Amino acid sequence: MAKKAASKSKAKGSAQKPAKNKTAAIVEVATANPDMPAKDAVAKIKAEYGLEVTEAYYQTIKSKNKTGGQPTAKKKVRRKGTPTPAAKREPDVNDLFTAKDFVDGVGGLDQARKLLDTLEEIRSL
Repeated sequence: MAKKAASKSKAKGSAQKPAKNKTAAIVEVATANPDMPAKDAVAKIKAEYGLEVTEAYYQTIKSKNKTGGQPTAKKKVRRKGTPTPAAKREPDVNDLFTAKDFVDGVGGLDQARKLLDTLEEIRSL
């Protein structure tokens, strides 16, 4: 519909600027006049481009143009040197040393097994 309105007004001899679409017209007016109120900008778009635009649509396009569109979800990046969760990685030599220290600290392998069984029972509650 916008092309028909623009072509009719061009045939009449008015000096309307060509705009590909409403968004392009809004961006042009908003960048040229960033402090212009929405009501005045809508009137200017209608006068210069022959396009019907609501104030709400003008504000939406103006704000999206300012931020570059919708913000995208940021990818979670693990800091260098941060260990991966133990459940998602294979045990390594350091884990063996940690287990040995645990076993020695609780008084032997049998005591460590009893403690781990108790821990498992508590977690299942």
